[in-house]
Parts: sequence; structure tokens; C-alpha cells
Amino acid sequence: ERERRRDKERNRDKEREIEFFLKAENIALKEILNVPQTPQAKFVTAKIVGTTMSPFTSSAIVQAGENENIKVNDIIKGTKGLIGRITEVGNHYSTVMLINDHNSRIPVITGDSRNRGILAKQEDSLKIIYLQENHNVQVGEMILTSGDGKIFPRGIPVATVTRVKDKEAFVEILDDLNKIDFVVVASNAQ
Repeated sequence: ERERRRDKERNRDKEREIEFFLKAENIALKEILNVPQTPQAKFVTAKIVGTTMSPFTSSAIVQAGENENIKVNDIIKGTKGLIGRITEVGNHYSTVMLINDHNSRIPVITGDSRNRGILAKQEDSLKIIYLQENHNVQVGEMILTSGDGKIFPRGIPVATVTRVKDKEAFVEILDDLNKIDFVVVASNAQ
């Protein structure tokens, strides 16, 4: 029994030594290659305390504000993907423009066909507009933020394509905006 414990302890010591060596090697290689460090994501979990869903506006109030370092244009994520961005900040509360608001415009890219466009609500539909004439967007494709415009970082899931017509692709948001109680407010610093 003692011998088995000593062996386990020796193995742990060897593993720690290898881990230390690999971390040191990784740091040295990054310095040689001049690889920039990945910034740490800054986020706050906030409760939605009110929503407004009408034909003209879609917004929410979250219980987080200046006291939690929330800023205008910070990104709001639900459980599955992007749901909006901060448009006004108070001490303890902030206003969110949801992605299905008529004034919301989000640069996006399709996951498989890599077509770029703008996600916008027109009439009663959420769609990708300004697609190239010869686009090849397919029903079922995941829609992600493209990183264009410098508000939304590249690669955040947003919606899926439900129908394609000419130079437009109709989409459905990943999260059900009526069923979200808590969101993640992430800094948009890129």
C-alpha cells in the first residue's frame, strides 16, 4: 500500500514537472513567434427585469450598469447566441436593443457558404440583406457575427437560415427572446 502511494506521488511529481516544462516552452515559443496574447473576456451575468416587444421596438432592461463597468455597445448573449447590444447605461440598469429591433443592424456571415450580409428586421421578418447576387446560402446554415463594423466580434452564433429568396435569407434567432431571464453582458473590446 505504501509503495503504491509512493508511486502515485512520484507520478504526480513527474506530471507537474512536465506541465511546468510545457508551459515554459509554450511561453518561449510564443515570444519567438511574436504571438499576441489572447485578451481575457470580461463579462457580467445580468437579470432581465423588463422587456418591450412591439411592432416598432424590441428592447430589454438588464440589472447591470455603470457600477458593473457596463458600457454602450457591450454585447448581450443568451444561452445559445447573440441577442443584442447595450444602447444606454445607468448606474444599476442598462437598456438592450434586441437583434429583432427594426433599428438593429448586425454584420453577419453564413457558417458554411461564407456569404456576408447584414442581419436586419424588415416588416415582420428577420433576414440577411445585401447578399451578393450569386450567393449560395442554404436553408439550415448557421449565421455568425462577421466581425465587420467593430461592435460584434467575429464568430458569435446568431441565427439559422429558414428560407432563401433572391438576395435575402430569412432567419430564426437561436434564443427565444420571450423565455430568457438571465443574459451575459460581454465587453465588446476587441
